[in-house]
Amino acid sequence: MDQFLLNESLIWRSARNNRVIGFMKIVASVGLILSFGWVLLTFSLQKYLLSGLLLFLFACCGFAFALIGRKKLLLAKIILTCGWAGYFSFVSICASGEGMYGGTTHFGFILIAIVSYFVFSDLKIYREFISIFFLFVFFCFYFGYAPHNPVIVLTQEQQILTTKLEVISVLLGIFLIIRYFVIEINKSEEALAVSADQLESIIGGMMPETIVERIRKEAKTFADVFNDCSILFADIVSFTQWSEKHSPDETI
Repeated sequence: MDQFLLNESLIWRSARNNRVIGFMKIVASVGLILSFGWVLLTFSLQKYLLSGLLLFLFACCGFAFALIGRKKLLLAKIILTCGWAGYFSFVSICASGEGMYGGTTHFGFILIAIVSYFVFSDLKIYREFISIFFLFVFFCFYFGYAPHNPVIVLTQEQQILTTKLEVISVLLGIFLIIRYFVIEINKSEEALAVSADQLESIIGGMMPETIVERIRKEAKTFADVFNDCSILFADIVSFTQWSEKHSPDETI
């Protein structure tokens, strides 16, 4: 199918929007769960500044979830992306043990790069720049080029605990994204197979099997040239009157 026709297909657009909405709901839901869990953890560690930041992230995810229900997708995408990016940036810069000093919070930018590539699929070329930007931010923190000014000081035991939980959270997020992609690919393949079977059934009822086989193999229309041929035009006597008295199935 021509790419322009594919982009203009209402069915294709509807299916794509439904996939994006479903994915954004998952991202917002995971954000609500993780941020709430981290609020409880940081509050127990008496890191109230982190708790406040996580409450802000919790509010962003909740607001984005409400916007998704109202079909205000672009605003929801921006709020989700900025909320997560702001949290990872603040913690990577302001918490001890981050950046090049053993932390893992900046690995969250990899997760944002993956999520944004799918969420901003309707922005075409811009999604490439968005994803590359977050990967660039990750490398800046990983190689120590980003600023690091610890405002929140964690003990060594607290750093070990938060590092373990951060690794679990990021890997779990990547796993859920990959799982969602695989499920969507399988659904698309099944829908495509059903559509192909229906199309072949329709074509098979309209054309001879030899023609259908050629279309299947060549995947394009064709025309054969015959230098010598005969064409017969025939009319069955009283066929019109007879067909009026019989059902379509009997007539065929």
